[in-house]
Amino acid sequence: MRDTKVNTIGRSYLRPEVLQHRPSGYFTLEKCPVNLRGVELVIKAFPWMQQDGNLSRCAHVALWSTVRYYSEKYPFYAQKTLFEISDLLQSNVRKSPSSGMTIMQIAQVLRDCNFYPDLYFKDLHSPQEFHRLLYTVVESGIPYVAALQKPGREGHAVAILGHGKVSSAAETFADRTGIVDSWELVDFLIASDDNHIPYTRIERCETSVTNTGGHEYCYDNISVMVVPYYEKMFLDVNSLFRGPSYRGCLDIIENSFLNLPSDRPIVRRTFLTSSRSFKKFYAEESRCTNYRELILRREMPKFVWVVEYALAEQFDAHEFTWQILIDATAMNFLDSVFICIKDGTRMIINQPLNDSPEPFTIFTLASETETQYTNNLEVIS
Repeated sequence: MRDTKVNTIGRSYLRPEVLQHRPSGYFTLEKCPVNLRGVELVIKAFPWMQQDGNLSRCAHVALWSTVRYYSEKYPFYAQKTLFEISDLLQSNVRKSPSSGMTIMQIAQVLRDCNFYPDLYFKDLHSPQEFHRLLYTVVESGIPYVAALQKPGREGHAVAILGHGKVSSAAETFADRTGIVDSWELVDFLIASDDNHIPYTRIERCETSVTNTGGHEYCYDNISVMVVPYYEKMFLDVNSLFRGPSYRGCLDIIENSFLNLPSDRPIVRRTFLTSSRSFKKFYAEESRCTNYRELILRREMPKFVWVVEYALAEQFDAHEFTWQILIDATAMNFLDSVFICIKDGTRMIINQPLNDSPEPFTIFTLASETETQYTNNLEVIS
C-alpha cells in the first residue's frame, strides 16, 4: 500500500504531445500497454511517477523509470516494481523509511537488473568532454540516470531520456573550421524528474535556468552519469575519443583514412546503435545502391558505433559525406576496430585477417552523400 497524503501520482504514462509546456526535441519513447476497464490500450511514452518519500526517493524513481522503459522495449529485461527496486538495494541499514541511494547503489541495482552499468564523473572530464558524453549516450537511444548537485540544495537524481531540437549547423558554425561536434547544436537535455510533470529540461547553459517549469538545472549541475549498457557494449564513448593513452581510436582513424576539408566546418555526429537496426534503416532509406549492398552484406557485431561527418549545409539537410563504423563489442588495445569507412565515394572495408591477404578492400560508390541515420530517437515538434 502507498501513503497517498503527498506525492500521490503513481505509475504513469503521458504522451509528450498532450502536455502544453513540454519541450520539443528528440525522445526515447516506447509503446506501453495499459488496461482501462478491461480494454488494453497502448500509449507511446517514457514511464514516470512521483516518489512517496518513505519507500522511494528520487533515485528509486529514476531507476524504476529507466528499468521500466527497457522492460517495455526488450523482453530480455524484467519489469520491476518500486518495492522490487528497493528490495534489490544492498544496504547494512534499514531501507524504509528510505534516505535515498548512493551512486554505487544505483549502479548495483542496475547490475542486478541485468545491465552492465558504467559511471562517468564530471570531475574526471573537461567540461567539453562531459557535455559530449551527456549528449552522445542519449543520442544513442540509451536513457540513463543522472545525479544532480546544486550548491545549497540536497542531491537529486533524474532519468535522462532525450535532448532538445538541433540548431542550424550552417549558422552556429559559420566562423569555425575543422571538425565540430553536433552536441554543440543542442541547448538542453530532456529528463524524467519526479518533482515535476514529465519531460522537463536540463539546460546546457546556466543562464537558461529559470527555477520554474522544471528548468531548475543545467549541465554543470550533473555530477555523475550512470549508464546502463548492454552486456556486449565494451567500447564506450571515452574509448572512442580518449582511448587508453588519451588519444582515442577515432582520432587515429580520422587522420589515417578520411579526406576532410580543413577550411570549412565538418559536423561530426557520434552514436551507438544495433547493427540490426542500422541495416534495417539503410535497407529502406539508402539513396546509393552499392552502399546499401555493402552494408547489408557486411558481417557486423551486435552493436556498432556510427560516426557521421557532414558539411554544415549537408548536416542541416540530414545528409553526410563521410562515415566510420566501429565495432562496439571490441576491447581496448586492439590494432583495428573499424568495420568500414565511407570517404566520399570511396568505401573501405576492413577485411578479417583470415579472409584476405590484403588488410582492406576498397569499393567505389555511385553517390557521395547518404541519408542520416535517425532510428534511435523519436522527433516531437
